[in-house]
Amino acid sequence: MPSMSSISPAKIVGVVALVLAVSVVATTAFTGYDTVRPGQVAVIKNNVTGTETVQQTEGIILHLPWGITDVYVLDKTQRPLTMAGQDSVVIKTREGANVDTNVEVTFNLKPADAGRIVQQIGMGRSGADMSKVDDLVYSYVRAKIRDAIGGLNLEELARPEARTARIEETKRDLNEELVHYGIEIQTVSATAWDYDDKYEDMIKRRKEADQIFVNQAAAQETNRKKQETTIAEQNRIKSNAIAEASGDVSKEIIAKEAWSVEQRAKAEGDSYKTKKEADGAFLRLQNEAAALTTELTRRAQGIQALAEAYATGGIGMVKEVLAGKLKGVRIVGRPFSNDAQPQRVQYEEIRPPEAAGGGR
Repeated sequence: MPSMSSISPAKIVGVVALVLAVSVVATTAFTGYDTVRPGQVAVIKNNVTGTETVQQTEGIILHLPWGITDVYVLDKTQRPLTMAGQDSVVIKTREGANVDTNVEVTFNLKPADAGRIVQQIGMGRSGADMSKVDDLVYSYVRAKIRDAIGGLNLEELARPEARTARIEETKRDLNEELVHYGIEIQTVSATAWDYDDKYEDMIKRRKEADQIFVNQAAAQETNRKKQETTIAEQNRIKSNAIAEASGDVSKEIIAKEAWSVEQRAKAEGDSYKTKKEADGAFLRLQNEAAALTTELTRRAQGIQALAEAYATGGIGMVKEVLAGKLKGVRIVGRPFSNDAQPQRVQYEEIRPPEAAGGGR
């Protein structure tokens, strides 16, 4: 065996290159890739750590060599599932009658929770086997629809509102169960109800009764609308009458207010006139009172002068004063009656103009 020292460097380089080439070929043989297209989501499972990574964007995913990773490309679009014909759902009512119905369901994977499908159900190695997802939804829907509808009797089942309520209940129950798998139910419907022959007549009568009820309800609704229309018309007439009466009252109030203002103005004018006349009369009487006061004062002064003259000069002084007062005054006497020998004589004092202001 040749020693290491006898091997040339060129041979060593060749051996290393050969080993690298074999490694590259082996790695390429065990390495693959998957493509994520629109409407798809990928779950990358690491078989060493047991973890799953979700990729929601489009693109290419490379596999690690020697089975270190598995890639599951799943459909995330809305998927329909129909149970009809031989696959229709047979439901047993509370009376024990069998009823067939066609059930349709739409569902989709929740992209962010797509890793739960890979964790919960065996999907084999890498791939995108959505049939296992369909089977899972199929089994849950069949069981839940039987439980929900089977709780009704035939009379209740004949009522659309009762069936609809149970279908909605089924949808809620399915979403509560399938959320653990990252699945969301969008719609659930049940159609083409097929009853046993012995129950068909009863169902028919029930439908006829329901139709009569619907017709009566429609007639009642029509009458209600007519009544509302009549009431609205009466309210409109009443409102117009009230508005008209209010207008008349307003006019009457305005007229009364105008009359009141006019009467008040007239009263104020009459009051002013009366006050003015009263003021004039008062002034006139005041002047007359002043004149009378002056006259009486003058007379009182004359009497006082006589009294003083009498007190100081005796009768002679009084006569002198009286003579002064009677100076220029003529006294005319006339018989009081036309008798030959009159017993009474009437005297009249005639004062000269300059003595007109004197007293008698």
